[in-house]
Amino acid sequence: YLFSNNYLIESVFFSKDIDYSKIKNASYMFNNCQYLKSVNLFNFNANNVDNMANMFYRCPRLKTVIFGNFNTSNVKDMSYMFSGNRLLERLDLTSFNTSNVKNMIDMFSDCEKLVSIKVSRNNWNLSLVEEKYKSGMFDNCGTSEVTYV
Repeated sequence: YLFSNNYLIESVFFSKDIDYSKIKNASYMFNNCQYLKSVNLFNFNANNVDNMANMFYRCPRLKTVIFGNFNTSNVKDMSYMFSGNRLLERLDLTSFNTSNVKNMIDMFSDCEKLVSIKVSRNNWNLSLVEEKYKSGMFDNCGTSEVTYV
């Protein structure tokens, strides 16, 4: 809940000088940040994170998220991760490894302007996600699929 419900921040950049490797739960990290426009996670070490549910949930002005070498190989829950971000147009999730994810309910729901979601053919693996945990994944989204690169 690091920045959750913060109505002041417009932009977040994670410094390389801070050790983020001990963070295990990133759920609701930016939840309901009403004025947040951009997040740069390039230096954020997500190696130990196992929960990203609602991470960017309902950030109505969010337009840019930069992930860089974001390691998601231990994440099990990505439900509602980007849900409700009505201005988000493109996501580059090529660094995402989803081989351990079990829940993606409403992951991109209510992202009406989201027209491009790039993922890596080698790392985007939904084999552990049961159909019921994929429900609503693209509801009211500008696209209904990911693009493999």
